[in-house]
Amino acid sequence: MKKAVKVDEGSERRQQMAAALRTVRKLAGFESAGAAAERLGFSNASYRSHEAGSRAMDEDDVRRYAEGFGVPIKTIAQPDQRKIGQALKTLEAKELKNSEKAKAKRKEVGGRLKLARLARGWDSGSGAARQLKIATQTFLGHENGRNSVSMSAARLYGALLGVRVAWLMDAQLPSGLGRSFDDQLQKGLKLEDIPQYRHLVAPFRAPSSAQISALRAEVREESMPGWLSKDRPDLVREIDASALAELGFEALGSDRCWPFPKGFVRTAFRTSTNALVVVACDKVIGQSRRGDRLVVDTSADVAKAKGEVLTLKRGALGLWKVQDVDFSDAELTVVGQIVAYLSMAVER
Repeated sequence: MKKAVKVDEGSERRQQMAAALRTVRKLAGFESAGAAAERLGFSNASYRSHEAGSRAMDEDDVRRYAEGFGVPIKTIAQPDQRKIGQALKTLEAKELKNSEKAKAKRKEVGGRLKLARLARGWDSGSGAARQLKIATQTFLGHENGRNSVSMSAARLYGALLGVRVAWLMDAQLPSGLGRSFDDQLQKGLKLEDIPQYRHLVAPFRAPSSAQISALRAEVREESMPGWLSKDRPDLVREIDASALAELGFEALGSDRCWPFPKGFVRTAFRTSTNALVVVACDKVIGQSRRGDRLVVDTSADVAKAKGEVLTLKRGALGLWKVQDVDFSDAELTVVGQIVAYLSMAVER
């Protein structure tokens, strides 16, 4: 039987240690106890009970938590209540500010989703949801800003409505609705005036059923509880360069995937599997050869990035150094930043 450390004796002390554990977890960037337990390999039930103060921590527990969160053991075992209190106040203020930002972000994304829906000819959100085969409650929750739109859901909406994910999530033009319509957006087009400007909306090539099925599967996978998906590898989509050049961002619904070890994508590339894509060079792009693979982060802030980016203009893909990209070119779309270059071509 494990021996509990002396500092853990008594309900009051247990609550103090629990408060310290919650604080170091939040300072480490984990929003929830479950997220920390899953990422660091702790027992979910045990960790939650320790953080709630309903169960005493023994020496091994304290040591594992301290190592996992990168703090000295005494920070948890012998917490300084004054410092813990100050840290909690700072965190609460930060969380309040972040929650307000998140609420504003949900409203902005929902507004653009509604705009895209109206531009594509659906006057009713519930009617659009039925035709797009999306749960009405889910669609309306996203559109009115009640619920946040995940990256996988954004890609699905982008494919179904013919808009770019970068515009839907961050208002980055072009929107995918056409240059003439974008001109009206820049002039401050109001939602109630959209019907009279629908003739300016550019048509788009609908994605294949296979592409849509793959995107829907991503949404389902992302909504799974961690304990269902924790052993699954990171799956990164692969697309052909020719398909990307022809279809643009609508081609990102490929059902071909590269499996990476769980957590590798976030650790090595500092992004999510939803934002990463492997472009198979079935055609020559820049200095690449047929058969090479370009690993591209489509969520990167390319204006601040270093190295090369993949661009699309008039159906042609290009590789450019960031400093050489003309971001003012309305016809140029930046697919993303090149984070890895895989030479797989065979010499003949």
